[in-house]
Amino acid sequence: TMKTFVFLLIQLFTCINAIKVEIRTTSTHSKIGLGTLNEQSVLNLKPSKEPGKLCGHVSLNQLIGKCFSYSLEKYKYRLCPFTNVTQHERENRWNSYQGVLGVWSYWTYSEDFSKFDKGVYDGGESCGTSFRSVSVRHLCGTRSYIANVSEPVTCHYEISFYSPLFCHDVFTDVIHSLDLDGQKVFLKADWEYSRGFLTLKGLQSDKKAILKQLGCIKDEIKFKSLDECEMAYTGKHAQYEDLDRKYEELKEVLSDNGLIPPHT
Repeated sequence: TMKTFVFLLIQLFTCINAIKVEIRTTSTHSKIGLGTLNEQSVLNLKPSKEPGKLCGHVSLNQLIGKCFSYSLEKYKYRLCPFTNVTQHERENRWNSYQGVLGVWSYWTYSEDFSKFDKGVYDGGESCGTSFRSVSVRHLCGTRSYIANVSEPVTCHYEISFYSPLFCHDVFTDVIHSLDLDGQKVFLKADWEYSRGFLTLKGLQSDKKAILKQLGCIKDEIKFKSLDECEMAYTGKHAQYEDLDRKYEELKEVLSDNGLIPPHT
């Protein structure tokens, strides 16, 4: 009956909304069945988290608030530097896909931590047992634009982004993003390493310590034992399976009541 249907909807939505942000599923990111695609609907996508801290030269801030698009086959990708990356199908149909591929998280660095390497956008929507993510290569160009998008590993994307900002060492060298004290530590470590007083591991350790203090390096999740790690994984996986089951139940209820087309 309609009364039963409404009750089930309320129960399911209550369960879904009660789940914490860290358990991310497609329903929190993607919009399927929107029909007409437009820029506003892409802007309305809700990422799973806020962008991380941008560590780098202050001039990089001028890219924040700007977005760049790239079309490849049936998809359109949208990179908003140091904010997020989204994807949507260009074809207009009832189940056209739109979703967040990743949210700005952190930099990777060169081996000696002297240069910024790739920018990592993680926390995208769920994809099997993991979550979508994007690595962005920042390259020198006469203008700002996306030159290429690829998916070397399923649900993990790579983007080549060109901009005049990445043509100068002052924007790509880590030392220029540090305060005076941090610069002294970097210069001292480089000097000691160049003269053999410091090993590569020691050089990396000294520089990582500064970057960690500044919140410019990803914290590593450490477990005291393998059992502790397995317990954490089992708990998260159980939460994911429970939410996925409720999501499928909701789709079935909507389908049975003609609110969405039946599964094919």
